[in-house]
Formats: sequence, structure tokens, C-alpha cells
Amino acid sequence: MSTVWLTIASILATFKIDKYKDEFGNIIEPIVDFKSANIVAYVCLLRLYVTSSACSFVSQIRLPSPFRCSIRPRSSESEKLIFAVAEHVF
Repeated sequence: MSTVWLTIASILATFKIDKYKDEFGNIIEPIVDFKSANIVAYVCLLRLYVTSSACSFVSQIRLPSPFRCSIRPRSSESEKLIFAVAEHVF
């Protein structure tokens, strides 16, 4: 779980995430809408003669609908860091 928090903190420290602007510079407000989705989670850790139907469960969650946003580096130093990591990883 700490990896998730470190990843979120790194993204927020490196990128500036704003509302989307059209070609005239007007801010486009996102429409708040959610869609339901089913997630099948496999929780069978010990495989002791358990049927496959007993190894999974279905949970329903709500996900936000896709929306446009602006994601940019916070600074020139952030941009250099992003490109350095991208060259190293890819």
C-alpha cells in the first residue's frame, strides 16, 4: 500500500494536473458522471481441493467516466527528470 501512496505523491509533485482548456483558453468543466463495473477478485490463496467458483467473488464498484484534463510538468527540472526516467526505463 505504501507503494501506491509514493507513486501518487511522485505524480503530484512532478506534474501539474488542471482542467482542460479549449483552443481559446476557456476552461472546460468536466461532467461528473460515474459508471458501474464488476470486478472479479480471485482470493484463493491455498489451493486445497477448492472449486474455482469458491476462489473468486464479484464486487461492484463505481468508476468515473472519462474526461479531458491537462497534465504538464510542474517545472523545467520536472521535465528533465521525466525525460531522464523515460530514457532509462524505455
